[in-house]
Amino acid sequence: MSRSTVVAGGRTYTVSSLEPRARAEVRQAIISARLVDDATDLPVTAPTRISATLAGLVPVAATGGYVGLVGRPSRVLPNLRLQPYPVQVTIDADGYLPWSESRSVPQQGGFPAQFVALPLGEIRLRREPIVLTVSTVRLDGANRLVARPGASVAVNGVWRHVTDLRDPPSSATLLALDPGLTHTRPSGASVDVPALTLPPEAERTLLAGAQAGETWLSVSRRGLVSPADLVALDSSDPGRAEYVEVAAVQGPTDPESPARFGLAHPLARAHTGDTDVRRVVAPGPPAALASLTAPAVAGATTLEVTSLAGIAAGSVVRISGGAAAPEYRRADRYSVTTNADGTGHLPPLSGYVAARLVASAGALGAIAKVTLTHPQPSLELTLT
Repeated sequence: MSRSTVVAGGRTYTVSSLEPRARAEVRQAIISARLVDDATDLPVTAPTRISATLAGLVPVAATGGYVGLVGRPSRVLPNLRLQPYPVQVTIDADGYLPWSESRSVPQQGGFPAQFVALPLGEIRLRREPIVLTVSTVRLDGANRLVARPGASVAVNGVWRHVTDLRDPPSSATLLALDPGLTHTRPSGASVDVPALTLPPEAERTLLAGAQAGETWLSVSRRGLVSPADLVALDSSDPGRAEYVEVAAVQGPTDPESPARFGLAHPLARAHTGDTDVRRVVAPGPPAALASLTAPAVAGATTLEVTSLAGIAAGSVVRISGGAAAPEYRRADRYSVTTNADGTGHLPPLSGYVAARLVASAGALGAIAKVTLTHPQPSLELTLT
């Protein structure tokens, strides 16, 4: 018998004579991490979701920002004694930019008797971008607030961390991107404005809607699209347009036949069926107008750059550098002229805990410091 009953000290115990189970047979954390707010250094307390590309894992979360994926290693990683297991881990926390990285559970010769989990360590999450809506007003002769249209409003200073808030702001040169980056870019990555040529061609549309994150497009006709070309989706709508490099083309060689385009990056936006898909001739090599003065994380809508010279609002910029292929994004500046109602919208700001705004209209002026750690995607600010 593998079990027996023992009575000792008035208590009854069930005793097993079996050997202890192999370490890999025990249900346990296989992947673990601790999530920290990049702006405050405090544990992330928001609802969090963690997932991975290994089947059989169950997500768990605990206090103090700890998250993990639990399972029985012998089932999830059955051949770990002979091979490593690559895995893509994705973490989503409410109010923060998603985090995703490729890691690997290393081969372990002592498996299954022994098993060492994969610790991701401390992961610093950055808060989602915030859109600032500004209203400029003035006092009239009766000391009443009235709209002041035509005022110039700009961000001219930022604070990166809560510990910096007592110090003067950084006067970094900021460039806005729409949409945000798909991949992390290192300090020194280049920014240029490539010549994007859309040659005349017959209409091409999506055969089915495409969701953000997809890497293949099914289109109505192949045309002359080749790898290294770009395709422009929704090119006639600046608010929906997206430019992405083609990495592969599948289908008949006949230009009029339907085809599939493999993309160098996942789509940043969703696009409906029948969306126009235009060929963009592969641009020449980058001729940098600026470079990044600080690293930029995936999802960032704000870049710190050496200069804005030659980068007009609304132009399509190319960001090159790091392991990933270049990305193409619509550029904007953190300045706006208020409309007839005295209101205006600044591009989404990411990576900062506070910003200093300066407004001017003729001889009138205003300065304000606005906190960006609020858990909502937009803020309204009145400048008097």
